[in-house]
Order: sequence, then C-alpha cells, then structure tokens
Amino acid sequence: MLRTDEQYLKDKNVWNVREYDTNKLICTSWLTPHTYLIDRNEGFATGKQFSAVIEEKNKSNKHATDLWPLPGYSFATCPYMLKRSSKCLTLIDTKHKQEYMMYEDPNADWGYNKVAIVDRGDDAFEIVYVVSEGKPDRNVIKRFVYPAYYLQGLKKISNLMHRV
Repeated sequence: MLRTDEQYLKDKNVWNVREYDTNKLICTSWLTPHTYLIDRNEGFATGKQFSAVIEEKNKSNKHATDLWPLPGYSFATCPYMLKRSSKCLTLIDTKHKQEYMMYEDPNADWGYNKVAIVDRGDDAFEIVYVVSEGKPDRNVIKRFVYPAYYLQGLKKISNLMHRV
C-alpha cells in the first residue's frame, strides 16, 4: 500500500473528488459553483493548485452534493459526469471542459450525496434522486429514465467534437 498526502485548492472547501483520467482529478468546492480539474503530475511539478476550471454559468449554483460518472465513463470515448448542486443537475464533459444544465431542480442544503445512477446495461441508465428530504410529508424520489440512444448520442457528440 502506498499513501500520499497532497494538497490542492487550499482556499476551497473541497466536497467531491473523482479521478477523470489517469492521475487527473475532478472536484467541486462547497462554496463555489465551479468544477476544478487537477493534473496531479503537473501540480507536483509546478505547485499549481489546479489545471483548469469548468465555469458554472449560474454563479449561485453552489453546494454540489454529488459528482458521478455516467455508465461507461471513459475520458476518451464517453467523458461525461453528472453534478448535482443547489439549483440543478449538470452534465459535465471532462474532455472538452464544458458543462450543460440538464434539469433545473432545487437541491436542499443538506451536505450529503443524494443521487444514484442506475446502469441498466447496453447504454441505458436511470438517474434517481431525493427532493425535499428532511420533511417527511414532502419527500419525493425522482427518477429519470434514459434509453440507450441518449448515451450513444453523447458518445457521438464527443467523437465529433474531438475531430474539430
């Protein structure tokens, strides 16, 4: 076992972190709406805190509780992750450093994960999440079903963007 202690985003309250490509991290900060990309090799060599920022267009869309890769995630062929923040669900393209609002749906400020992605196989998937938790008479579980052609279309878009 190898353990490392690395410090990035020293002035941010880092909330979610995932590896989006080999030795590269994607993370969110509780108090900022943006998504940060960290190249660990570059950070060690230069002392940089992060490599790139994916700017959130809605500056009040903070408090990201979730950051999950879509089924079949691959930086090369399907570079998409889902982010749940205070105002909406966002699709993040890690390869092209873009984000797109999927649904405007307010999230409570409770600080824990509330989204599940269910892989149904053959590129079909579902997004399931809780709304109005903490209020038993108003708890709602939302489910969005994505047929295979949705993810297949995203993969084609990523491939076309790569060619440009």
